[in-house]
Amino acid sequence: MHPNTPLDKQLKEQGVFIEKSVISIGTFDGVHLGHQALLNTLSAVAKKNNAQSIAIVFKNAPRSIINKDKNINYLCPLKERVRLIKSYVDHVILIEFNRSIRNLSSTEFLNILRNHIGATSLVAGENARIGYDQKQIKELVNYNGTNCAIEIIPVQIKLHKNTKYSSSNIRSAITKGQFLETKDLLGRYYKLEGQVVRGHKRGRLLGFPTANIEPQKKLLIPGTGIFACVVQIDDNSHPATTSIGYNPTFEPVGKLTVESHISDFAGDLYGRKIGLIFVQKLREEIKFQSEEELIEQMKLDICQSKKIAVSIY
Repeated sequence: MHPNTPLDKQLKEQGVFIEKSVISIGTFDGVHLGHQALLNTLSAVAKKNNAQSIAIVFKNAPRSIINKDKNINYLCPLKERVRLIKSYVDHVILIEFNRSIRNLSSTEFLNILRNHIGATSLVAGENARIGYDQKQIKELVNYNGTNCAIEIIPVQIKLHKNTKYSSSNIRSAITKGQFLETKDLLGRYYKLEGQVVRGHKRGRLLGFPTANIEPQKKLLIPGTGIFACVVQIDDNSHPATTSIGYNPTFEPVGKLTVESHISDFAGDLYGRKIGLIFVQKLREEIKFQSEEELIEQMKLDICQSKKIAVSIY
């Protein structure tokens, strides 16, 4: 055992003191339908056992440490992850995954959780792995020796059309512009959050003012193209036509930008945070031969976006 590991310290700092709990562990990126099924099981088991339900949430994906992957793009901000998870469980405990935690064995890791938060049961996907020894859940199910006294409850998550509910599959669908597939796996349309910043104001000069959006860092940006979206501004929703790309009509070698023409809206958005909900990809980004040709296509894009966006809200 490691009586004073960084994990011990992080748990003490949370200030959560619970005698009996049922837990699930993970990054829960996107809190997709697979996660939701797991959290529903966690809640049900906790109630049955007269225990508190706790989600142990890694702030950062473990592979950022294990594989030294510094280019991970998440499906939603940490604050949103926590908000969504809290609707299923009694408590959320945030943990920074680091090398010290990486070096804990499966039994060491679970015993620390038992000692600090009274964890008696672990609810996890049947293919989940824990600890530096990468023990599969099914290997721990019947392991009740002195080294690990936590009951392991594996959960089998059904497939969606032969596709696994996973954050990786959702990222792939988003990058390909497959937003209905994304919705089927995520349980909702994908939303990109960001702040409105000043741009070149070309859209305004063309008769179609746009909000230039700087996405929150570490969030997944869909691939380039033109998209039908719904923009969330405070508690209001508006149809929008969003361009993600390099402005090839104006820039020989441009910088990637995210710009949205928001229909039925007039107001100053500079400095404000908004949410872009991606509903459908309309077309690829192309270079037009003239501004007039671009304007005509923009009219068509906006008309199509309105019809698509209005159908979902």
